[in-house]
Amino acid sequence: MKHFIKYVYIYVFLIVVSISVGFSAMNRNLMMRDLGAQIRIIKDIRITNITPNGSTSDGLAISEDYNVNNITPNFSLPNSDSTVTYTVEVTNIGNQNMGIAEITGCPSNLVCEVSNYQMTEPLCDDNNSSKCSLGAVKTFNITMKYADGAYDANNTTFDLLLEFDFRGYHTITYVNAPRGNNYKTYAMNHMEFIQSGVPIGGASITFTNTDNYTVAGSQYNIKERYVKIDSVESDVTIKFWPLSRYIDDGLYSGIYANPVINTVKNGNYTYNRATSLGIINDRFGGRANSANGGDLRYYGTNPSNYIYFNCQDYDNQSDSTCEKWRIIGVFGGKVKLLRESPIGQYSWDTSTNNWKTSAANKLLNSGFETASVGGSLYWNAASGKCYSGDNAATSNCDFTTTGLQNDDTRNFITDETLYFTSPNLALVSISDMYYYEHGNGSIYSGNDTSWTGKVALMYPTDYYYSADLSNCNHQIYWMALYTSCANSSWIKSNNSTWTITPGQSGATNAWYIVNNSSANYSNVSSAFNIWPTLYLDPNTIIIEGNGSSSNPYQIYPLA
Repeated sequence: MKHFIKYVYIYVFLIVVSISVGFSAMNRNLMMRDLGAQIRIIKDIRITNITPNGSTSDGLAISEDYNVNNITPNFSLPNSDSTVTYTVEVTNIGNQNMGIAEITGCPSNLVCEVSNYQMTEPLCDDNNSSKCSLGAVKTFNITMKYADGAYDANNTTFDLLLEFDFRGYHTITYVNAPRGNNYKTYAMNHMEFIQSGVPIGGASITFTNTDNYTVAGSQYNIKERYVKIDSVESDVTIKFWPLSRYIDDGLYSGIYANPVINTVKNGNYTYNRATSLGIINDRFGGRANSANGGDLRYYGTNPSNYIYFNCQDYDNQSDSTCEKWRIIGVFGGKVKLLRESPIGQYSWDTSTNNWKTSAANKLLNSGFETASVGGSLYWNAASGKCYSGDNAATSNCDFTTTGLQNDDTRNFITDETLYFTSPNLALVSISDMYYYEHGNGSIYSGNDTSWTGKVALMYPTDYYYSADLSNCNHQIYWMALYTSCANSSWIKSNNSTWTITPGQSGATNAWYIVNNSSANYSNVSSAFNIWPTLYLDPNTIIIEGNGSSSNPYQIYPLA
């Protein structure tokens, strides 16, 4: 009996030990599983399932498994046209968008065709395409089939290990981007980036971890219009250069392949110019974007300064949908335009040479819609009455087709400050006239010395600098005696033309260009050419064209 009890104790002891060991092993298994779960959770994105999803021509899915970033499908393709398809599920448990750069491990005799997902694109949720990070679940198919001519009847069973290269993205930011293009706003880490359809004017790239540099060579291609980055490793900003820089580079470097620079003297100044391009500095001979430089102007009989503007349809720019304007030049980083032809012959004003209250200002600009004569008719492409002669005479004027056609056009126009000073007589050189009219001359008592606005008239020197200065070494009052100056200008008119500059000797005088090319005062009530000028927004970029009459520059509203 004692021996029996002893054996019972031993038996119970062994049971208890076995149970303890079992619980200990189970606990270790649970701990290992928890550890495995923790290791899996560390990953921002992982494969979470794989299931067979059909076959053709007796293809057979034998088995399948998955891990964090790989799948192991085992299948049979008994015939040359057999296929087996698997559905793979990927879950993003991180806060960053992720995608698949590549899938490796597919043998050369097979094609592992991915469907319902575009490689290198973000893996976004099947039910919410805007959800591409935390919680996004994406399923896609991989179909296994033979490569062309690779079927081998003796080798029809496959056990693959397909590795998924998951990667995140960097942000691509654009500055001065014209609207209408499909701009890529992200790029996969350590992958090549190409953005096509970009403007022809140039661009610069800034990386978050490097200094700004100019895109050149393989990275920016003007002819083929793309930006290329070999490997994106941080956030990127792509800034498209404005039209003003495109023109400024034309005189000194870049797109025009370093034209020959020569000089011409007028008055007390010597100017740099590129005769092959018809571009000249109008002041001190430096670059337009330098602190001590002058501004750039187009000069000569027919420089390539044509531009489409005031378009009815900026998506389809042509002679029938746009007006042709001419680029006067680049001034302080802004491109100044002159309409190719005047809009009519109207009075500068009826009784005063103060531009702010003038009839011409009220005709060309917004804010005067309540005026019974001229009231913002050109700005709004409307029709009505305009002042057109002495004693406040009026005539019918219709700008429905020649006025500013839409908000896209109006939004291109930026404010600019213009000066109203002038010399007391026209017995000055062109260079001296420039000096006097830009804040260094005098103005009639009580008038404003400057005005900031949008649509105006040309300065007297806008006309004279458009000519070849080597033909214009005369005082502007006597210029009519030297027709070679006027004949060398791209600004042509058989009628006298008003300028923006008031006279200083009386309350009713303003400067005008006489039809024979000299300059002088006239009474503001006279009906002369009204020739709109304006400045483009400094961010305006060029998307097409070479500036010729047959292929004008094209600009496009910004995104």
